[in-house]
Amino acid sequence: MSETAHSFYQTKRRIYLLCFSIKTPMGKVVSLFWGGIALLIVLTEFMRMGGLGFNFNHPTFYHQMDIIFVLLFSFEYLMRLWVTPKFIKYPTSVMGLIDLITTLSLYLILLFPELVAHYENLMRLGRILCILRLFKLLGVMDDVAFFHRCILKARSKLLLFLFCIVIVAMMSGGIMFVIEGPQNGFTNLGSSIYWAVVTLATVGYGDITPHTTPGRIIASMLIILGYLSLAIPTSILSAYVMAERERKISFRCPICKHVGHERDARYCKHCGGKLSSNG
Repeated sequence: MSETAHSFYQTKRRIYLLCFSIKTPMGKVVSLFWGGIALLIVLTEFMRMGGLGFNFNHPTFYHQMDIIFVLLFSFEYLMRLWVTPKFIKYPTSVMGLIDLITTLSLYLILLFPELVAHYENLMRLGRILCILRLFKLLGVMDDVAFFHRCILKARSKLLLFLFCIVIVAMMSGGIMFVIEGPQNGFTNLGSSIYWAVVTLATVGYGDITPHTTPGRIIASMLIILGYLSLAIPTSILSAYVMAERERKISFRCPICKHVGHERDARYCKHCGGKLSSNG
């Protein structure tokens, strides 16, 4: 790497640490600013839809706010793309996708109002996703990523468990449809399966209830099975969480002081800096 390229890389990394890392004082201030903007966007959308208990109907005000938001989010998104150590990491991350959806929805509403007129409220509700930026502000994104990795590793077992629950619900619904029948509220197979899912989840809405003795016996068995089944996905995830934690070590990145890297890590997953040898 030439000296010019190295200097350019170092400049980008300093900007990233100063502006987008919650590990630095300036980064915390910037994160607070963007968190405040996210709250302001959500507040504006609720005001527009009358969700705050009063009607503030000023289209010009909302249009001007939309322009300000689109400029701010465009600037931040492009800045993050430029200074992120690994270029592809940010746009493919969960927060990057949320930022992209939020920004694109703003552009679509501003530039093509007639085209999106029928879906405008839905698209505006999608912008409320930006409230997830507060996860980053609160410093819990590493924990979210940790549990995401655990779920991905346990997905085969969790999908098998879900498949078994679906089979039980379909069989129970079919049996109840035969036993209870339309006269007791089980008017079709779909409604019967719906009842089985609600019963297995131990929700008990009460809109459909069994009236015969065999039906009540099956309902009791499903309720007990529902309580017991809660422990299965919990134990599966707990095992993978413990295994994932064992893969972590606590040495610090010498640049951003971030901890929790994997044993074979050579570069910091937070700032991209080279890690010291961990032996």
